[in-house]
Amino acid sequence: WGIFGSIPQRIEGMGEISTATGLERVMPSYGGVITNINVKNNDYVCIGDVLFVLRKTELEQGIENLKLSIKQMGQKQVLISNKNNKSTSIKQEANTFAKSRLNKSLDQLDKNIAFYEKKESEDKQLHQKGLITYEQYFSSKSNLASFKNEKTSIKEQLSLISLSNEETDFNNVVTEKDISDQIEVLKSSLIESEKNYKLQTEVVAKSNGVIGEITARIGDLVSPGYDLAIIDIYENDLKKYVLN
Repeated sequence: WGIFGSIPQRIEGMGEISTATGLERVMPSYGGVITNINVKNNDYVCIGDVLFVLRKTELEQGIENLKLSIKQMGQKQVLISNKNNKSTSIKQEANTFAKSRLNKSLDQLDKNIAFYEKKESEDKQLHQKGLITYEQYFSSKSNLASFKNEKTSIKEQLSLISLSNEETDFNNVVTEKDISDQIEVLKSSLIESEKNYKLQTEVVAKSNGVIGEITARIGDLVSPGYDLAIIDIYENDLKKYVLN
């Protein structure tokens, strides 16, 4: 005779419960220095939550230069609306101060451009040899382009200041509407620059889930594609969870 059946067995070991969907790596699209980490291990995050904040000094400088230009144009607008010729010295003083600051920024940019031109050339050779990733090479190219664009912007601002200083009769040459139009253009540029800064410095969650591991620290200089953290993707359906 015989008995058919099964004997239950119990085993012990280490394991991990996760979703069938798996894990998602949190990676920045742009390089920079980490200034804020807004989450910790086991925190639940939703799509769009800002997990990390980076800093890009070259973009910050460009935004500050635009704000300074808007302030200067506002001062000129006041001079025209009041038609106060006695305020010419104030205008010249403001222009002198602005010109000095912009020239200092230009000197620093020239140094940054020289550094990144050399770095971009070296990274290109390293990438061709397979010693670094394309993301690392792209980061150097991106930084170099940003510095060159900022230099062009500063030169345009210096040209505006030089033109203003050469005007013999400011009130007759430039009207209040001209200044107002220039301010609107600068404000539009400022809005776009701030949007771009936010895009390049905020690393957001692309899935709902739980922070399983944070691999970066405040102060780290990271490049595009660097693993900052891991998200264990959340599922409402318990049947979609598996034991590894």
